[in-house]
Amino acid sequence: MVANVQDQTAQIRAALVRLGLSDVAAAEFTDNGITNIHRWRALMEDALDRLIKQLSRDNNGGAGLVIPFISQQYLHAVRFWANRMYILGTPYDVALVTGPLAEAWNETRKAEAKAAEAPDDLVKKPEMFKKDTKWRP
Repeated sequence: MVANVQDQTAQIRAALVRLGLSDVAAAEFTDNGITNIHRWRALMEDALDRLIKQLSRDNNGGAGLVIPFISQQYLHAVRFWANRMYILGTPYDVALVTGPLAEAWNETRKAEAKAAEAPDDLVKKPEMFKKDTKWRP
């Protein structure tokens, strides 16, 4: 069991490095409990933002970690991808996490966010349809 946990942690660290994080930053993620893809998926978007912010702050008077902006976007994209695969019941594995996967899912994530902001009522209802009282059951 311990070997399996260590293996998952090493795989997560490798995936984080593939997304542009330094070895130290990747280690900080796993040290904060992101030791497998399921924990990464289960984070809420604001929780991931808080974790990134926490890791970027100064630690013990040091310089703090630099997590590049695009890597931050990729972290969110992978969380979004894993969550979508989970909802669909499709297997998702940390070995699949790469820059191109993150880039593609970041575009999907942005498109869905933009679509959610679009107004539902682009066409005004005619007066006769504004009240439901004239419709027969």
